[in-house]
Amino acid sequence: ERRDFVRNLTKSIVSYTDENCLVLSINGIWGSGKSSVINLIKEEIDNLFLDKQAQKFKPIVFDFNPWLFSGQNQLVGKFFETLSLKLRKINSAAIKKIGEGLENYGQYFEPIISTLIPIPLLSAIASKAPQAVGNALKQYGLKQNEDLETSKIKLEKLLGKLENKIIIFIDDIDRLTKE
Repeated sequence: ERRDFVRNLTKSIVSYTDENCLVLSINGIWGSGKSSVINLIKEEIDNLFLDKQAQKFKPIVFDFNPWLFSGQNQLVGKFFETLSLKLRKINSAAIKKIGEGLENYGQYFEPIISTLIPIPLLSAIASKAPQAVGNALKQYGLKQNEDLETSKIKLEKLLGKLENKIIIFIDDIDRLTKE
């Protein structure tokens, strides 16, 4: 009963031409078929790009499971890390370069992650966390010869040149803690 909905939604997604990101949400109670709809959309994407010429423009589909990680900072860092790994496996120099850019961008979050991991001495760490995070970001930026904003701008330019859409599926958000 979802086929027509999925077909129309998938066509809308793949024909979206605005340069800004598009974010869609499928909401429903547990067991109502949200994951099934996601799987049907992936299948429909494959069906739309069966033709050898169409394969060149087939969207890059990426699944991210946020419930595998804990904490907001780890979530952000791991998102960029896993997306980078996915892109770096694709046989395209331009896409691999984007993967490397994402990896560099994601590394800005690593010092934050290692500084804010909860441990029994959290109160002692919490008072030093802002300074430690600032120092870690400064050191990383010096190492990369660019700040976070410059890294982001470079990444946006690379993504803007990409002929393929990147479609990211994030399922099971309801399993996340409020943090």
